[in-house]
Amino acid sequence: MKTMQLIKYEYMKLWKRKSVPICFVSVLFLLLLTGSMMAWGSIKLDDVEVSTQSEYLAMERKAGESIKGRKMDDETMWDALEKQEEHDNTVLTPKNWKAEYEEYMPYRLMLDSFLYFPIVPEKSQETVRRERLEELFEGKKLSEGEKAYLFSLDEKTERPMEYAYNEGYSRFHALQVSTMMIIAIFLVICLAPMFAEEVKTKTDALILSSQYGRGHLFAAKMITGITFAAVTSFILYVAVLIEQLVMYGMGDAPLPMQQIWNLSASVFPFSIAQSVAVCIGCGVLSSCMVGLLMLLFSFKLKSSFATSVIGIILAFLPSFASILPENVHWLMLIANVFPGCFGTYGNTFADQLLKFGDDFIPAYLYGPVCYLLIAAILILVARKMYVRRQVS
Repeated sequence: MKTMQLIKYEYMKLWKRKSVPICFVSVLFLLLLTGSMMAWGSIKLDDVEVSTQSEYLAMERKAGESIKGRKMDDETMWDALEKQEEHDNTVLTPKNWKAEYEEYMPYRLMLDSFLYFPIVPEKSQETVRRERLEELFEGKKLSEGEKAYLFSLDEKTERPMEYAYNEGYSRFHALQVSTMMIIAIFLVICLAPMFAEEVKTKTDALILSSQYGRGHLFAAKMITGITFAAVTSFILYVAVLIEQLVMYGMGDAPLPMQQIWNLSASVFPFSIAQSVAVCIGCGVLSSCMVGLLMLLFSFKLKSSFATSVIGIILAFLPSFASILPENVHWLMLIANVFPGCFGTYGNTFADQLLKFGDDFIPAYLYGPVCYLLIAAILILVARKMYVRRQVS
């Protein structure tokens, strides 16, 4: 009961800071603005505008819906490859651009589903995919056990797949890297003063000697900060997803996630809807970890500014993850669940697996377990320090 009263008090304190609601609205606006940028501008040919971006997207969506349900078997894809060659050899002018693209667009959309596995004339998709996956796994220096496990997962996906225009889900996955970074910065700004403001306003001595006790107060602050991170990040992730579905349409989410180009090289047997749910779930966990770290830094450093500086650095660190060598196995196991990375499709569905006995565990399973253990240890240590803290 005491803790619940304190949680209510902490939430009131949090939202009464003008920076929090302003920052939330600003971040929501920024995310939606970023997500809509594909509809901006125009397409020009020989310095003549042939289409606006919004018109092009409408044409693309219409073409995608016209071939919904078509089986992308070998013959269909070989025909699409021929159409692509014809299109490449066609001289485009402002007059024929629209007609040519309306004819070619359905074939281009199907070929996009095989972006990482180029269609080869007279060669089956399965053969090309197997060879390409072998190259990818070899480049990442995966063990023979990992390879066998990943290939067994890949066989569970039914092929040939049907086509559906699922660009909205594809765009959501593509935006997740920037979305997570912006949300992390938002959480840094909001949670950095959680403990530090008491020291700044000289109210820490009074609060720590209150009737509720230090233990209840510490629990209230932790619960408030972590739940704030979870709820606000979930709202923001869902807002980005809804915007993309409004722009590109609902598509056919029960199809295998390998049908969209971002995840075509993945082997995990999830549907598109499941892939989105997993990434949102892992993204929320990642945001909670960012929130927890900000709370702990705020408590330890007793300075909002110092906490914010460290938080901004942590928020930008995942943007350098692409330069990490994928063949260093242990490093990638850590990077794949690092806050800010964990929740993006590339890290959540990474090929590097954690070996536990005879089993192989993917990032989306060992990540939450690691987060739980790390969070429990950090909170217990911090609580012990908070309860024993001396106030001058």
